[in-house]
Amino acid sequence: MKKCSILLAATALALAGCFSSKVDSNTDNQTLDDKFFSEYSQNPDPAKISNVLPLFGNWAVADKERNLSVAGNMPLVAFFCHVFHNNPSYIDGWLKQITAFKSNEIKELFAVAFYLADNEKASAAFVSMRNSTQKDSMLWNLKMPLPKLDALIDEEEIKTPEQLDYCWGAYEATGELDYALRVFEVAVRESEERINGRATVDTTVLAARWSVTSFMINDVAVREAVNERFRVAPDDMLYLFGGELSRDVKIKIFDPDLLQRIKVFKEKMDDQSSSSSSAER
Repeated sequence: MKKCSILLAATALALAGCFSSKVDSNTDNQTLDDKFFSEYSQNPDPAKISNVLPLFGNWAVADKERNLSVAGNMPLVAFFCHVFHNNPSYIDGWLKQITAFKSNEIKELFAVAFYLADNEKASAAFVSMRNSTQKDSMLWNLKMPLPKLDALIDEEEIKTPEQLDYCWGAYEATGELDYALRVFEVAVRESEERINGRATVDTTVLAARWSVTSFMINDVAVREAVNERFRVAPDDMLYLFGGELSRDVKIKIFDPDLLQRIKVFKEKMDDQSSSSSSAER
């Protein structure tokens, strides 16, 4: 089963591979790409993490143009947050590997993952990393006590691209479809509204649609779960999400019964539009 790892771009419309950029090590020819992350939840072996962590050691050195902010790497942070949460007995060893990284920015990303992981070992690792930094490090700005797992999405409605990214990173670490379905809930919201007479576009909604579509193309589990949700959804919601997609994409992501519903709904809309135009003339 293939999956697709993504990072929401600044526009929240174009998605780039957060995990797909290869990370070169100066010591060997190993590379790290999205396949590792997309397949991890199928066989979540902590030993795999120990093997790939050294590849991050020269990440910033190899790619000086990379955005190393937490917001810009939220899928990565969320992925490791859940790995750390589920494997506390490995954290002491992982901490030694991470603190050996050359880049402070990379170390801070993993420190934030420890911060969000919600277990005693991870909390101790975060405090150790924070205490080894200068007081101007962003780690000192993180609120204490440490948050519960999934605190970043612990609200009724997801509102930001970073929250979408968190859900996908968590999904790839755990395979738990609830994370993917949180993004689906955003994807079926209206993307346009009028504020003070002016039309505005919710780019988080558009990004959610794009990302759900991408995962449906590449991930059988997500595709099946979303199709089941649409079977009990009204036709207008189904059309809102998929009605304007290309024919090829529709065929890839929707089961035949849903394709038929989209077709019938569009025909009804076209008939209504034609009738309205005739009445006006």
